[in-house]
This record gives sequence, C-alpha cells and structure tokens, in this order.
Amino acid sequence: MMPVTKKYPLKRVKEALIAYPQRASFVLAVNYCLLPGINDRPEDVEDVAAFLDGIPRAVLNVIPYNPGTDPVARAPSEEEIDRFIGWLRGRGILVKRRVTRGRTVMAACGQLGNVELRRTKTSPVTVRS
Repeated sequence: MMPVTKKYPLKRVKEALIAYPQRASFVLAVNYCLLPGINDRPEDVEDVAAFLDGIPRAVLNVIPYNPGTDPVARAPSEEEIDRFIGWLRGRGILVKRRVTRGRTVMAACGQLGNVELRRTKTSPVTVRS
C-alpha cells in the first residue's frame, strides 16, 4: 500500500533488517498499520510472522488506522485491535500497540486530513499598528 514498496520491495527490506548490525541495547521496530477488513485476518498474522522470521531482536508496533478525509477503511475498534494483537502474541511475536493520538484532528498515523481545521490553524493573523 505504500509507494515506497515499489522501489524497496519487502523482500529487500527484510534482507536489510537481517543484515543490520546487532547491538545488545537495540531492538528493531517494524510498524504495522492495522486496517480493518484489509489486513486484520489470521492469514495476515501468518504473513507478519513470516516477514519477522529470521529478523533478530524485532518488535512489531501495531498502529490503529486513522481514516482521515479520504479513507481506505474505517478505524479499527478496540476489540479488533486487541484480537489482532492477541493472535500475534499467540504466534510468539513481541508486539506493542502504538497509542492512538490526534484522532480528533485526524493527525494520527500520518494523516493530517482535517483540511478545515488546518485552514483555521494556519490562517494569516492580521497585525494592527
């Protein structure tokens, strides 16, 4: 879903993560944006597990999707997030849930889609002399 994967296919990304020099105090973080009905099935857990297999010291950050103004999906419910994370943990994957912030202004997970709010926040200020 990300344009960058055309230039850097996931296979190459995984190879780079496996080759990354290991340090005792360092853990690689892999981010996963959870989109209900698109990538939240048990089969998707298996795909994630296959991707992470062989990558030493990795943690998966699950990021609940924020729909923005031109959504490809709705936001996942708490139950859907918990279920997916439970499936991942059941496969032995170290998982963290990214805290959802900024949803009220549609700023979560890289969105910034609230055009009307941006206009009011960035409108020029008139200075009186």
